[in-house]
Amino acid sequence: MQVTFPAFDIFAIHREEKVQSANVRAEQTRYQQTMDDLSAQVEQAQATLTGSRQIAQNTPIEVAAAQQSEQQQRARFQASLATVVEVAVAESLLTQAEGDDAIARLNVWRALAGLAVARGDVTPFLNLLGKQP
Repeated sequence: MQVTFPAFDIFAIHREEKVQSANVRAEQTRYQQTMDDLSAQVEQAQATLTGSRQIAQNTPIEVAAAQQSEQQQRARFQASLATVVEVAVAESLLTQAEGDDAIARLNVWRALAGLAVARGDVTPFLNLLGKQP
């Protein structure tokens, strides 16, 4: 019976253990950085969604005011109290308000999509899209 014990292999094994330990720490750090980045992306997407919703809540008021102004200018024009230019300006403001409203609603959908992507699951977003008329 013969037993071989390479005495110098213990140093190589010890070095390999240190290398592997360093590799594990590096991967743990990389994992933590990735998790931090994902958390930041979710928070940013949530903030964008909140801001988009707040803007979208205000645009119908803007549209209503522009509609009222346009109606008033038309009535003034028909009563010969306003010029065609004033009516055109009111119509232009109404068109701008309607465009702002459409963009605000689109930005809410974009923010919802961005939040779904940041969370890594777009299924709830797609389900929400499927419920839209």
